[in-house]
Amino acid sequence: MDFDIICDFGSAFAYQDHPNVEVVACAELLPEKLKLLQERVKAKKAYPSCEEMIRHAGEDKLEAVYIATDALSHCRLAILALEQ
Repeated sequence: MDFDIICDFGSAFAYQDHPNVEVVACAELLPEKLKLLQERVKAKKAYPSCEEMIRHAGEDKLEAVYIATDALSHCRLAILALEQ
């Protein structure tokens, strides 16, 4: 599999291929990579930031959030998702 660096980690775990998983949304900061990630993980919606995706968690009926970010952002986004 030939992944580029941006989408490697976010799509490498293949959650989208599990029979009991439906990927409802994904997020990517780089606009040119967002569509690629959305296609790879088979997400119905795509957001330009994790914060925006998490803010829409209720309307998207998200049951879980997979956060694949740098260490500095991870804690803040995890807390935001838990609060949502």
